[in-house]
Amino acid sequence: FIGILGLYFFVNPLTAVLAGLSSLVYVLAYTPMKLKSEFAVYLGAIPGAIPPVLGWTSVTGSLDSMAWVLFIFLFCWQLPHFLAISIFQAKDYMNAKICVYPNERGFLVTKWVIFIFCFLMFISSIVPFYLENASLVYFWVATALGGTFCFLGLQGFRIENDGVLMIQWARRCFVASIIYLPILLGAMIIL
Repeated sequence: FIGILGLYFFVNPLTAVLAGLSSLVYVLAYTPMKLKSEFAVYLGAIPGAIPPVLGWTSVTGSLDSMAWVLFIFLFCWQLPHFLAISIFQAKDYMNAKICVYPNERGFLVTKWVIFIFCFLMFISSIVPFYLENASLVYFWVATALGGTFCFLGLQGFRIENDGVLMIQWARRCFVASIIYLPILLGAMIIL
């Protein structure tokens, strides 16, 4: 609450409202829903995608097209990232009674969701170039990273729907997501 007030008075009201919305969705919607439905992951991706938007609105004071692109990109990034975790931690989630895709929908559906959001993430990552908010070098970095991530997502379909190889693939997706994000965002800022 104090942080939101600080944003309101020292940054701008829009950034404060978005930060408050992020907190409310996380605490009041995502947290209770994850005990009831695997679709909670989509709600959880909303507050997870808002921080770069906060950075944008703190500087520009507006929710322009680039702010929405950042939101969509980070929303899409979180799905392969979290669903990979939910594969290699499926038993722990089951024991904690937290609903996740592998336990509720199966590994095949989870692999499809991972691939679809890898593809959407790839597409959204190149949009800043077309909005003239990123360089040609960034475009090629985004293309190489996005293509590699999509290829990694596709590899899951060559693996049986359970067992050690599935867990290894999920761990590779998780690690790749952690490497991918700072490289891509760094390229957007630096290049």
